[in-house]
Amino acid sequence: MIASFKRGDMISRAIYDMKRNFKFSVVNYYEKELPHEILAEVNKQYKNYRINLVQDITSPQTMARIIHIEDDKNLKNLLISDGEISVYQEYKKADKL
Repeated sequence: MIASFKRGDMISRAIYDMKRNFKFSVVNYYEKELPHEILAEVNKQYKNYRINLVQDITSPQTMARIIHIEDDKNLKNLLISDGEISVYQEYKKADKL
């Protein structure tokens, strides 16, 4: 079961099992909603990248944040968990024809 909510540019989805127990939620939003200290650290470490999307994923056990960034040649998904930033996924863009 999925419940969806929207507030401004933030879109939230909460996932429940068949017994209506909460499993996890995903909140999608953009750079302007990102906490300032995280934004400053991402901009410091990835100067030439743009932030496309931020996702906060929360379960009863944990919370993680994924920040989707890109530059002219690369796409990266950064994982922020326990205050640490790491590259979770990394892709090279195809050359333009």
